[in-house]
Amino acid sequence: MPFLIYTGARKREVLDAKWVDIDWQEKSWRIPFTKSGKVRHVPLSEGALEVLLVLKNTTDLSAVKGVHLPRSVFIFANPKTTKPYVSIFYSWDTARTLAGMPELRLHDLRHSFASFLVNAGRSLYEVQELLGHADIRTTSRYAHLNRERLVGAVACVPRV
Repeated sequence: MPFLIYTGARKREVLDAKWVDIDWQEKSWRIPFTKSGKVRHVPLSEGALEVLLVLKNTTDLSAVKGVHLPRSVFIFANPKTTKPYVSIFYSWDTARTLAGMPELRLHDLRHSFASFLVNAGRSLYEVQELLGHADIRTTSRYAHLNRERLVGAVACVPRV
C-alpha cells in the first residue's frame, strides 16, 4: 500500500513490478506495460525507495538466516508461487476495515497521490506526467485541492 501512495501507480503496475526495472542510480522505476501501452518512467521518492530497500533486504537476509523465501523477479511476489499476486482484495479489505475506512478503494490511493502533489504546489502537467495520463482532463479529476490551499489562493487577491 505505501508503494502505491508513494508512486501513484496503478495496482496492476505495482503487482507486476520487477526488480530489473528499478534503476537505483537514477532513482527511477521503468513500467514496461502501462494501460496506454507505452513505457513509463516513474521517479522514486525517498519513501518509495525505502519500501523497496526493506523488501530487498528482507529477501536478502532470509537466505542468510536460513529462512527460505524463494527469490522472485517480481518485487511484490506471492511467496508461495514467486509470481505476482492475482488479487490483493482480501488484504486490502481487512486493512481498510481495521483503519475505519471501509468505503476506501485501492484506486483512491492514486487520487490521493495526485492531490498531495497539487496541494504541494505542483502543476497539473507534472501530475499528468507522473500518473501517465494522456489527457489533462483525466488528471484534473484526480487532483483535489484542500480547503486551506483554496483559502490561501483567494488571499492573494488584493484589496480594492
